[in-house]
Amino acid sequence: MNPYGIYIHYPYCVHKCSYCDFYSLEDHSTKDIYADLILEEIKQRCAGRKEKADTIFFGGGTPSLMKPGVLASIINELHNYFEFDKNTEFTLECNPGTIDVKHFEEYKKIGVNRISFGVQSFNLSELEFLERIHSPEEVFKAVETARATGFDNISLDLIFAIPGQTIETWADTIKKALSIKPNHISTYSLIYEEGTPLHRQLQNKKFESQSEDNDIDFYEYAVKEYTKAGYEQYEVSNYAQRGRECRHNIKYWQSEEYFAFGPSAHGYVDGVRYANFRSIGKYVKYLKSGKLPIDSEELIDRKQQIYERLYLELRAKGLRIDKFNKDFSIDLFDIASSTIELFSKNNYAFIKDGRLKLTSKGYFIGDDITLKMMQSIDKYID
Repeated sequence: MNPYGIYIHYPYCVHKCSYCDFYSLEDHSTKDIYADLILEEIKQRCAGRKEKADTIFFGGGTPSLMKPGVLASIINELHNYFEFDKNTEFTLECNPGTIDVKHFEEYKKIGVNRISFGVQSFNLSELEFLERIHSPEEVFKAVETARATGFDNISLDLIFAIPGQTIETWADTIKKALSIKPNHISTYSLIYEEGTPLHRQLQNKKFESQSEDNDIDFYEYAVKEYTKAGYEQYEVSNYAQRGRECRHNIKYWQSEEYFAFGPSAHGYVDGVRYANFRSIGKYVKYLKSGKLPIDSEELIDRKQQIYERLYLELRAKGLRIDKFNKDFSIDLFDIASSTIELFSKNNYAFIKDGRLKLTSKGYFIGDDITLKMMQSIDKYID
């Protein structure tokens, strides 16, 4: 079995952006007991276990608000239940507007070796629309600070299809992002998640969303520019220099198992997917009563495993054909050859190094491709 991944959710933010659907809190009243809560969950969830793990990912929220002592206490507790090697990937998400040089120096000493900056745009008006708290200038300063304190694995997150964005402003954002020479870039189309302020504003016609044609243009421009700059598209929204792919996220896309801690965190352990309460109040209540703060659990059956393997691997580095056939006792070419041939003929997919991979064109309709693949093999699933 492959080593586990570990995800830890830090929910506190200076300001919750209008488009954000992740569980985050502007109310910091529980911040002082956060470390105690996470330590308690680790103890309860991992009691009696000693596992191997090779990725740690702190997401949020804004983990760069975390005091180094809090981070260190969590890592020390994890060492009681997990064995890590010298190549463990340790990512910390950071907002460019919350950078503290002394904190970065301490993060480095604790073992953080990968920084992911939530940049989103280098255009001030677009940042203001998204309600980001940083300026374009602060991004350059934050990256410079990270490198000066010894971090050599840096990722940037960008968003396209922002209302009012043009191909010219998007080109300028990409140009400035590439000038930083990040090791990794994640690039997402703006999504209006139901329940967010931005979704309500859209429903109330406060602005117009970008057209689907513009969305495609933004996406295709990014693919072209990143490819020219030497980045490989290894997932529908992710691009990396060779060897700098996010190993933690690859675990998700290859259906590997991972522990998750913190309010709203989702994990996958021993074939069971679980979700913690999306409420700091319930999270505190359950842990203080000696119970794990689990809101839901699901045993992933064979059919669901097959569907998820198709969906997740196709959207990333490609479906590992031999492993898929072996794990599920299915001959993919025997039962889905016509579907695969159709995708190849239309330049949506190709086969290389034993993987069925999507092209950039195929990535854009990945959900449809997964559905058609599933329909091709569904009748063969017990």
